[in-house]
Amino acid sequence: FHCCSNDRTKLTRWTANITQQTTAWRNFADMGGAVYLENSRLTDSSDNNPYISSSSNAYKTISFYLFNNTATSLGGAIFIVCDKNMNITIQNAHLKHGKSKIGGGGGIYARGNNDRCRIKMNSIIVEQNAGVQPSAQGGGLLLSGVSATVEKIDILENTATSGGGITIQGGFVSVFNSYCHNNKA
Repeated sequence: FHCCSNDRTKLTRWTANITQQTTAWRNFADMGGAVYLENSRLTDSSDNNPYISSSSNAYKTISFYLFNNTATSLGGAIFIVCDKNMNITIQNAHLKHGKSKIGGGGGIYARGNNDRCRIKMNSIIVEQNAGVQPSAQGGGLLLSGVSATVEKIDILENTATSGGGITIQGGFVSVFNSYCHNNKA
């Protein structure tokens, strides 16, 4: 699943709508084992923010499952590059057992130009993902140079050399109503 604008000089954007119960399983790519997003938006077909209990054992309303995906480079499950004035949304997803063999971001890797790239992550479970190489960062999330809002996210049991759960490299990241547990670096 590769989604990007054809003309990189325009401020165009794509929306990739995921229908209910979509699964991407055992995919392999250089970047973004399951999904590569470039200046695009990823959300479920209802485009809403479901109610989520604050309990760590509560299940989210999940529409998009990404299991056992591998990237040779960055972004085991999802790779995001955002070099334009862009808003990207990822919500209602479960990312599990993603592997980034070089660099990191076993669950999600996002790279942007600070405030020009605004990413919203809402209602996501990021669990048991890994940055594999000895210098890998961000087993769950590796956010580099983006303005991100992370809300209602469970980041569980991810591993990397540094930043087992989250690594932030520049940019601005706000985290709200989220749960980070048993990540290892």
